[in-house]
Amino acid sequence: MEQGLGSPSFESLAKIAAVFGCSVADLFEPVDMRPVSDEEIRRRMAEGISDDDIDANFLLNAIDEANQAATYVTRYSPRGRKPAMAHHRKKRRS
Repeated sequence: MEQGLGSPSFESLAKIAAVFGCSVADLFEPVDMRPVSDEEIRRRMAEGISDDDIDANFLLNAIDEANQAATYVTRYSPRGRKPAMAHHRKKRRS
């Protein structure tokens, strides 16, 4: 899931959200992807870890736990599949 290869169920997302004490909707909040300056990095390092920070290993373990608890359903997509061959019926002799 963390590599973008899986499609988590709502139940898995709910379990991950419960671990972090947030709602499923909070997991989809936009993230600020602007580059961070060296000065900002130094400031953050000087502040230390706050209660709002999440340990990356904790996050990955929560994802693994949710994935293991999920019931896997094999889903098939018609995209990229070869067309099904028509089954020819043998003519019956009368």
